Amino acid sequence: MLFENDADFLNKIIFECVQIKAAVVSSDESEESGLRKILNFGHTFAHAIESDSDYKMPHGKAVIAGIVSALNLSAELRLINDDQLNYMLELPMKFKSSIRFKRNNSNDIYNKMVYDKKNRSGEIRFVLLKDFGELIIDIPVETKDVIKSLKTTEQVWFKRATAGL
Repeated sequence: MLFENDADFLNKIIFECVQIKAAVVSSDESEESGLRKILNFGHTFAHAIESDSDYKMPHGKAVIAGIVSALNLSAELRLINDDQLNYMLELPMKFKSSIRFKRNNSNDIYNKMVYDKKNRSGEIRFVLLKDFGELIIDIPVETKDVIKSLKTTEQVWFKRATAGL
């Protein structure tokens, strides 16, 4: 239904998403409990991807690519299994045809992540998925794992894009 341009359905989804976001923000307005950080899933990657595109990629599209990268990193760290990963990739990958993700830029994206304002003590911290509906926050990750997840995102992006998936 999401891709059938059903305005009523889309309005309902948007309304529910706004309600969820508002509830999360109002329960952690000053970011003390950490709950609000769940809204940053995919954003650590997304901000670097946006920067790497010289801000030609819109934020929403960069977030989709960032979510794919965060899912790949979650799988790389064995927080989710391959079946979960493949299932969770189905929806964001439906948008791939409208997102121009550059090839061979994993190191450039990582280098931009190093300067993210949300880093702590020189460490890049991530919001990752541990299971369906279970996010974990402020996870420091080794450089090699981040680079590998970015390379996996690139491979998945172009493999699926050329396969028409």
